[in-house]
Amino acid sequence: MNIINEDEFVDIQKKKRTCSEIPSHAMVKNLQLNKCSEIHDFLKAACSKSIFKHVLFSRGIIPCPVDELLRNSIKIDNENLFGKKETRSEKVNRRKYEKITQQINVMLSDLDDIFRLKDGYEESTERGIEKRSKSGVKAVLITIGPSFSSPKEQYLIRFLHHDWEDLNSRDVSDHSHSFCKNVQERLGQEIGRRSVKELVYGTLEDEFCEMFQMTKYGSCNNSNAKVNVACLVKKSCVESLFRGRENSVVLDANDMPFSSFSIPFMMNRNLEVKEPRMYSKSKGLHRPFFVLDVIPNLKPATACVIDNEGATFVQEETDVWIQFRHTIKGLRL
Repeated sequence: MNIINEDEFVDIQKKKRTCSEIPSHAMVKNLQLNKCSEIHDFLKAACSKSIFKHVLFSRGIIPCPVDELLRNSIKIDNENLFGKKETRSEKVNRRKYEKITQQINVMLSDLDDIFRLKDGYEESTERGIEKRSKSGVKAVLITIGPSFSSPKEQYLIRFLHHDWEDLNSRDVSDHSHSFCKNVQERLGQEIGRRSVKELVYGTLEDEFCEMFQMTKYGSCNNSNAKVNVACLVKKSCVESLFRGRENSVVLDANDMPFSSFSIPFMMNRNLEVKEPRMYSKSKGLHRPFFVLDVIPNLKPATACVIDNEGATFVQEETDVWIQFRHTIKGLRL
């Protein structure tokens, strides 16, 4: 009979790092939603897309803000329609712009898809009112680097909840339909600005400033880096995400700058929140690791804001990581 000592037993029982296990050097910020009793999917999407766009520009993946890049791409297309003669370098740059803008648009579309903002997730109630099923997304992980297993930088968004939300756990519908489209857009823009503000202000703090600086130790070569996205989803919501989709994969066409998949997501049971390797051990300089906790603070049926100590985030063993098949490769001109 083999006897396993305590150290070997710990190694065997070692679990993957979860979203609940954050390294001590990580920059953790809280986004308080004092007028929300729950985080609707359109708010989760707005927060995730804003951080995603900001990371692409601020970390050197693209040379300008995403919205400006998309506008420039349209301008270049219009000039091309009018038969403007291009030099060889202009033609090469135009193709690079087309490639990166299509990649970004596809990723933003995939975020809308996983948060159930696209058509096809409506469910009719007994009264004939259409409601969208909840996405069940508990966290969003944005990684800069070759892969999730060897990250260069980590950006994690966690959507916390309070105990009272468990009382309504049987309700699988998202009630964002009660907000008109204009209100959803306004609220989405507000939470997007506040999310980016937390990230920007955090990088200016003395404790984290050096971590995010673009120095010789930093991410000055991110124009060659790859951006990966994954979402942590409740098991009960995974089946509806893949329901009705084909299992086939559309291979790359010669004239397509990116892969087109009939199923833009895949389950990754081996994914874990890896800690990026340090810039310099001798200097004690870590790579960026940012965590944003989004907390709903309005208790139902009251207008009283409660203490955020009751908000929790727990990654259950049954939760599933859904990895986006599409990625973004940095734009290098």
